[in-house]
Amino acid sequence: MKIRNGFVSNSSSSSFVCDICCGAEGGWDLSLRDAGMVSCANGHYFHEDCLSKDAFNKIKLQQEEEIEVDGEWVSNPDFNDDYPYEIEEAFCPLCTLDALSLHDAKKILNIRVGNDEVILDTIKKLGYKTMNEYLEGEKQFN
Repeated sequence: MKIRNGFVSNSSSSSFVCDICCGAEGGWDLSLRDAGMVSCANGHYFHEDCLSKDAFNKIKLQQEEEIEVDGEWVSNPDFNDDYPYEIEEAFCPLCTLDALSLHDAKKILNIRVGNDEVILDTIKKLGYKTMNEYLEGEKQFN
């Protein structure tokens, strides 16, 4: 499986993976906006649904070419039609640490516990049933 981050200029198909929920979107001539996704200035990609309400509202405002002001439709000064569709770092749930990507969590785990092999061996010793009980909060990790 190929995973592509960002825009691929020599292909008519594109795919994006959400850095928060790991959901993937793909299709022909698909843009971030078409996929319901955005990116931040630091290169994180995620679904609009994974954003806070404030960040989501700001993005929606930026997507509108015209807005209604005092009953009249006027050009939206915040409209941004650039690609890829970026939001400010201050609204990115990963940059603000309101969310943690699986990639970053794995790097932290490797530093705290050990490499992938040590982590996998620890989980194997638990067994599948015990691991699920731990993940569901029914058991403490020893």
